[in-house]
Amino acid sequence: MIGSIGVRCCGILLCSYLVGCVGGGAPSARVVDASVEQVAGGSSVVAFVVEARTPTKEAIPMPRIRYELRSAGRVLFRGVRSPEATIPPEGSITFRLPVPLEEPPHGLAYELVGEIRYIAPGALAEAFYDNGLSRPSMALRDRGVIDLDDTP
Repeated sequence: MIGSIGVRCCGILLCSYLVGCVGGGAPSARVVDASVEQVAGGSSVVAFVVEARTPTKEAIPMPRIRYELRSAGRVLFRGVRSPEATIPPEGSITFRLPVPLEEPPHGLAYELVGEIRYIAPGALAEAFYDNGLSRPSMALRDRGVIDLDDTP
């Protein structure tokens, strides 16, 4: 008898969580700029400016992003960092992703791929996140060509 009550409670909690996540829509992210910030001794730092946006009426913390830069089928850089940012309610925020490159080719055709973890609104969603039961994320993907002769 206690087992079925526990299952029902878990079902109710899960439904409540899912309704909370779907209620305002999911956050999204996109690259709004990519530029060469620094060139020294054959190495470059390319900065990708990312805009994250949410339609929810609550702020969305973003504790971690994993990303990598690819070119011609090779991974040129792989990184993990904390954007140290929270998307404001029904708003957007921008943050910078630096990518250091050693001796990159000029006219670099790239693909940036990333996964941004976020904490869905609500106390239950935060508890699920903290306990590793739910780790929602938004995808980040961008393609383009960067002219590495275009230095500041």
